[in-house]
Amino acid sequence: MKRESTLNSEGLIKISPSTIINHYYPFDGDIPEDILIRAGAVGNCIHEAIENHLSQSENINLDEIIKNKDNELIENNSLFLTDKNKYNIHLLWNNFKNNEHLLPKLNGSFWLEKYVDNLDKIHGYIDYVDDKVIIDWKTNSSMGKKEIEKYTLQMNLYRWMIYQTEFKLIDELKLVHITRQEPMTPTFKPRKPEQLLKVIDIELMDFDHLEKIINEVFEWKNKLGAKNE
Repeated sequence: MKRESTLNSEGLIKISPSTIINHYYPFDGDIPEDILIRAGAVGNCIHEAIENHLSQSENINLDEIIKNKDNELIENNSLFLTDKNKYNIHLLWNNFKNNEHLLPKLNGSFWLEKYVDNLDKIHGYIDYVDDKVIIDWKTNSSMGKKEIEKYTLQMNLYRWMIYQTEFKLIDELKLVHITRQEPMTPTFKPRKPEQLLKVIDIELMDFDHLEKIINEVFEWKNKLGAKNE
């Protein structure tokens, strides 16, 4: 589903956490767009499967999720998921299911992909929130210092948005990095469970600092929009 920009009561463009992330951490790689689109589709399939699982939906049909995403790609981009993409989705899902015990214990009521749109300058989707923790699922091939810095900002924006809309102060942010285990060479050594599904504690950021960041990108986005009219 395409997520369109939305306007506030003054007709100004609201920004999303992704807009802020891309502003401060612009993509500088040389990867073809079709590869990036397919990689995003792989992550979306895993997100949907996890959400169905956490909401205790019966009989998770991963192949049906993959088929629906494949049809969506074909309809919107004239692309399709390759056999390798589909294989990787199954690998990632198996790694999540086999190592789910490594996740923090999830208690209390929770939302899955909650959409926030009642703030003046920012809107967007939040993957998972319960009464105490925000969790974001990532399927990147790597998770280095730069990626953690980027996701720290993203998840703290989620935390700020929940506080502003639900008046709940979440005190835990968890990044869950799910990776693949695949025998590529004769010397392949199986990864440990904590390497396949790694839970990373994310540092909390000051709300005043986050508000300055939101204001800065909001003003930049609307000046850019005015120039393009």
